[in-house]
Amino acid sequence: MKICIVGTGTMGHGIAQVFAQAGHEVLLKGRSEASLAKAHKAMDKNLSRMVEKGKLEAGVKDQVLARIKDSMKYEDCADADLVIEAIAEDSGAECTVDFDGKLSVGENKIVVTVISEDGTTKNYT
Repeated sequence: MKICIVGTGTMGHGIAQVFAQAGHEVLLKGRSEASLAKAHKAMDKNLSRMVEKGKLEAGVKDQVLARIKDSMKYEDCADADLVIEAIAEDSGAECTVDFDGKLSVGENKIVVTVISEDGTTKNYT
């Protein structure tokens, strides 16, 4: 299954890391190269900590990171089976992935929007 995570913050890169650890190919869609680099640095740090604690083998860490590809284009998410929007709530862009034409969603695609401030999750299909 190909997963697209829209958003590179704490939730976005955390979700991307979990799916990659589970063996899925992940596309991490960010707003800038800087945000993507920051997300990769955080994931590397998280995985390194797991290696240090003996919860993950060093070789597996490299495999996990290799499953995560970057993009700054919504179009690159078009062939994903699952799209998870985890963008900053204060960005004024919440729920835009499906609703303003940035991403064409096929009938068999699942799009999920994660909103953390009040603990709710909205699901769109």
